[in-house]
Amino acid sequence: MALAAAAGGYLSDIVIYGIGRKYKEAPRLRSALGNPRVASLVARLSVNLVLFALVFRFIPGMRTAGPVALATLGMQPMQYGLLTGLSSLAWGVTGVTLGYFMGHSIEAIFGELHRIEHALIAPAIVAVLL
Repeated sequence: MALAAAAGGYLSDIVIYGIGRKYKEAPRLRSALGNPRVASLVARLSVNLVLFALVFRFIPGMRTAGPVALATLGMQPMQYGLLTGLSSLAWGVTGVTLGYFMGHSIEAIFGELHRIEHALIAPAIVAVLL
């Protein structure tokens, strides 16, 4: 699961980075990056592009803006690919691990959930049909 999450995150980041590189001179992208709040955030993060590439996926709201900003700031594709690959692996492992332990915590709080699965089948079918 961690590898699947990492691969999905990595591929989406590579695609978004590629779009950012291709359209970095587009007026719409320039105006979005020229927004005062966006510009100040990008300015603060661009002090260290390597650190930015490693942590943007862990910052809420930066999953799309991060790759675009890095592309427009001139980070080289090979460097970006390597750094986002490492970050994707950490993100995948972290997400799956947190989900695993949260699931066990919920099960410990509410008891054995598999006993109520059968009671939830009919409402789930009704919900899907609606």
